[in-house]
Amino acid sequence: MKTFNITLPTSWAELSDKQLLMVNSLFSRDLSAAVAKTLCLMKLNGLKVLATLPRHRFLRITLIMSQQKGFK
Repeated sequence: MKTFNITLPTSWAELSDKQLLMVNSLFSRDLSAAVAKTLCLMKLNGLKVLATLPRHRFLRITLIMSQQKGFK
């Protein structure tokens, strides 16, 4: 079984300008708090949804290397 570490900033000051803009844009959209937080977690850690099962009950997530500067 493969494992990976998930890290998150502990303060706003730890975010780059690009990351702060991404977080702000997610929370300014009409999303539930849970969805916005999940998307932040995925984007800040370079996670991507590869496939969903019927009725979107489960997600298969993999670690990707982001090409965007400032993201892990």
